[in-house]
Amino acid sequence: MRSLLAITVSTLALAGCVTENSYNGSNKPVVENKINNTGAARTRIALALQYLKTGNNSQAKYNLERAADFAPELPEVHYSLAYYYQQVDEPELADKAYQQALRIDPNDPNTLNNYGVFLCGIGEYDRAAEELLKAISIPSYIRVAESYENLALCAIEFDDFENAEKYLKSALSHSSQRPSSLISLAGLYYAKSDLHKAQEVVEKYEATGRVTPRALMLSYLIQQRMGHIEKAQTTAGIILQTYPGSTEAKAISSEQLKRTEFEILREKYRQSQLKELQISNNTFAVSKDQPKIRIVKKKAPPKTSQPQVIATNVAAPAAQPSATKSESAVVQNTPTDNSVNQKTIVEEPTKATTSPSTTEAAPVATQSDDITIVSFGAPKKPAAKQQTTRQSQAKSNDASTVVFYEAEKDESVFNANSQGTQNTTQTHFSVTNEHTNLPMLNPSVPALNIPYHIIQNGENLFSISVRYNVKLQKILQWNGLKESDRVQNGTKIYLNDPHIYHNINTGDTLFGIATEHSVLIDQLMRWNKLSPDVALEPGHRLLLVDPDSYAL
Repeated sequence: MRSLLAITVSTLALAGCVTENSYNGSNKPVVENKINNTGAARTRIALALQYLKTGNNSQAKYNLERAADFAPELPEVHYSLAYYYQQVDEPELADKAYQQALRIDPNDPNTLNNYGVFLCGIGEYDRAAEELLKAISIPSYIRVAESYENLALCAIEFDDFENAEKYLKSALSHSSQRPSSLISLAGLYYAKSDLHKAQEVVEKYEATGRVTPRALMLSYLIQQRMGHIEKAQTTAGIILQTYPGSTEAKAISSEQLKRTEFEILREKYRQSQLKELQISNNTFAVSKDQPKIRIVKKKAPPKTSQPQVIATNVAAPAAQPSATKSESAVVQNTPTDNSVNQKTIVEEPTKATTSPSTTEAAPVATQSDDITIVSFGAPKKPAAKQQTTRQSQAKSNDASTVVFYEAEKDESVFNANSQGTQNTTQTHFSVTNEHTNLPMLNPSVPALNIPYHIIQNGENLFSISVRYNVKLQKILQWNGLKESDRVQNGTKIYLNDPHIYHNINTGDTLFGIATEHSVLIDQLMRWNKLSPDVALEPGHRLLLVDPDSYAL
């Protein structure tokens, strides 16, 4: 579980007022600074957290103690100190620090949120949920979505998947485009095998314009489970090319998908369902006062004096007692091939009957009274050693068994469809001429067209990189973007490096231009078809790339 701590850090300057006095018998001023203690404490807290991030724990502890000296009644000081104790594995001291912060201000939402995350980490789920819900209920609290996500992650840690889904939806209600909540909800749907809902949430995440290896991995797993093999392979290629050093890329290349966080979550959900099923089975076995046994009565054949009621697909015993006076149903356990005891209920007639000492075999059910078995696989062969009546019953069941087989794939049809798809996926894009205001130094060198794409509704940088087979990192570099940036409809996205010209200024030389752009002089001369004695004329431009290889 990835816990989220909302530690408020204010890097405020030391505020205060300045009083100016002078020494006796001298005009030399004496300056006295009255420092705002709260601001000084928060500055110390900010320094402590930076030291803690870099692993310098001793300096972090020193600055936190200095912050406590400046503002001992500030809750932020104590829950920051508690966070320090969490990082150095001192849960008892951390709990005391949180309790001190709550004594100062019981309704501080940041303290309640952080304390809830701490309690979840030490295994106290109920108390953690209580503290987090207290923080959410405070009207002035602005990190409600973060606390709901903390609740969801804690619920997942303790197999409370139903509430986890509810909390994640609440987090998205307060912040509809929160990336971590979207991915967590999609991952939860994937764990529950609700692949269509998982795909919808992933598409919402991609619509925000963000691309991360974590989201790509989840998309890859969903596509693979849904049988979209080509899409899954394309997504895997993007992960390997764009994020080669990520854990997701390593998992794909080493075929260790079971170790990814989403597969681990899927297995965790499966195990929780098995535990619930086992508990329900144990409860059913212990309950004897009111056994929940379903008895289905059928009309007996006209010549049969002892009607049979069969609750399962296992045949009843061949021999019956010669006489009986009981009116109750007899429950017998009959072993099956898979060693699971199934209950066969045989109803005895109300009137006692007499028969010879030899037993009669129970009549085989007629076609109208037979039980039809629907099997989704090949019929199983009966065991070699069975009684005569069981063999006859098995034959009767096999004769009426309906078996569904999978349809065979026609390779010729599918190959034709795939070829047709490949022929129709050719994409075309517009090109434009840039920097047409300056002529080329050599008029015989034509200007190059810089390819670009206009963002349309529903598109993002990831889909563009897939469409034009261009690495996402290159698109970000050429357009001066970051992974967290959002692109709006109508934005022009360059599909190749747009900086391919140098405008000649007064005093420029080929050596200076080559050094500035990290190219060779002979390359500049070859690309621009220049002679050794060429004069660089201001108001013209030079080509900085090979015109033969500059293409999409």
